Amino acid sequence: MRGRPRLVADRGQIVALLGPNGAGKTSTLEVAEGYRRPAGGEVRVFGLDPVADRRHLSPRVGVMLQRGGFTRVWASAGGVHLFASYYRSPTSLSG
Repeated sequence: MRGRPRLVADRGQIVALLGPNGAGKTSTLEVAEGYRRPAGGEVRVFGLDPVADRRHLSPRVGVMLQRGGFTRVWASAGGVHLFASYYRSPTSLSG
């Protein structure tokens, strides 16, 4: 492939990054999340720069760690309430 490599994920797509240890999978996601600056090139997520626009991008991006998620100690509703509290306008559970 000539030119700059591109990773494009359109609405509704699920994309998996596969490769051996050290291939850059975690670094790629950290750049897309705004936790790390790219070594070169340009990164856009929803048209925004993940570092410069992190405040506007964070509420729109969700990341599930490979090892993590809900702990078994929490009741389901407790975990949902905790994660809902991270957002400015969470949907009410009482419906």
